[in-house]
Amino acid sequence: MGQGAPYGITPEARKNPKLKFLFKGSRLEDTDIIGDLGIVQSAASGDEIDRLDCSLGTPENALLIATCKLAGCYALFNEKIMFPRVGTLGTTSEKLRSDIGYLEKGSGGAVFGVGSIIWVGSMAWKKYNNYRNLMYCA
Repeated sequence: MGQGAPYGITPEARKNPKLKFLFKGSRLEDTDIIGDLGIVQSAASGDEIDRLDCSLGTPENALLIATCKLAGCYALFNEKIMFPRVGTLGTTSEKLRSDIGYLEKGSGGAVFGVGSIIWVGSMAWKKYNNYRNLMYCA
């Protein structure tokens, strides 16, 4: 496993009225970083990751909340690339990232999805106890 990394909140997410509930009344009002600490890989994103990508099945109306570009020893998985494996490392591929997304459903429900299996290890830190909105969505 390589080193993990935090997510960065996108400027578009902060301006989107549909996402206002995530930021209001939490420490996210004062920062653009989510998950800079963690008990696994020292952050909220790393190890098994996934991204929002409409070409791979992400619904068109999904909203990107935050993203994390991972470098170092991370590489795209074989099923997502063709041979030869050139330009597939985190330092060379824009596809190698972990995203946090939000999707409203027609029945009034919604889906909040994080793009890394180590997310839960970061939310355990006392620093994030006031991120109630994100913890309840996850």
